[in-house]
Amino acid sequence: MAELERIVAEAVPAEDRERLASMLAKYLDEIRSWNARGNLVGAGDLGRLVQRHVAESLAILPIIDELRPRTLIDIGAGGGFPGIPVKLARPEIALAMVESRRLKALFLRRIVAALSLDQSWVWSTRAETLTALPNPSGSLAEVHESAGGDDAPRRRPVVDMVTARAVASLAALAEWSEPLVRPGGHLVAFKGSRLEQEVVEWRRSPGPWEEAGVRPIGLGIQAVLLRRTDVSRETVGS
Repeated sequence: MAELERIVAEAVPAEDRERLASMLAKYLDEIRSWNARGNLVGAGDLGRLVQRHVAESLAILPIIDELRPRTLIDIGAGGGFPGIPVKLARPEIALAMVESRRLKALFLRRIVAALSLDQSWVWSTRAETLTALPNPSGSLAEVHESAGGDDAPRRRPVVDMVTARAVASLAALAEWSEPLVRPGGHLVAFKGSRLEQEVVEWRRSPGPWEEAGVRPIGLGIQAVLLRRTDVSRETVGS
């Protein structure tokens, strides 16, 4: 608990620390309860949920606070990192979590309900499918209303920021995120030991992206920040 209290103290003002610590504790209890059936995190990580998963997720808050995104899509959300901790710390952000595996998506919906998270949605689809959808328009809530029975939207969202942790190569993430991020918006990709190689691969065909920085967020983990610069495509902000 001391580690959680330290991380919370760095994330929010004093008057909000009790709320955030309580909600994170409830969230982590749910992960421990569900992990045997949903494989939300590796078994070896259950003892370091705070030190690794929560800490790394909240380590991008300086980026969030600098760029002030109003809308965020977390691709390959898995057990909810970084999307859920970021939403808990910055509840004003509208969040959509994309998770193709049904059991994990079910868990995320349970968390959204259990923590009463407003302006938060879970979409059971693949990132590649989401990016290929037609007719970008409206808010995330309006896009969600287009979902069919499987809670997969039928319209493509366009947002201020996409996050992705342990999902795919930087080049693939940049390609998938291009149709989802408004011009001037950002992709935040969590990367480990293959960072340099992945950056080299992405630079061969960068598309409408420029590198906006690489920031350490944990032991051996860095956040690669890409900014979408192309304004030639017709997009509608969320």
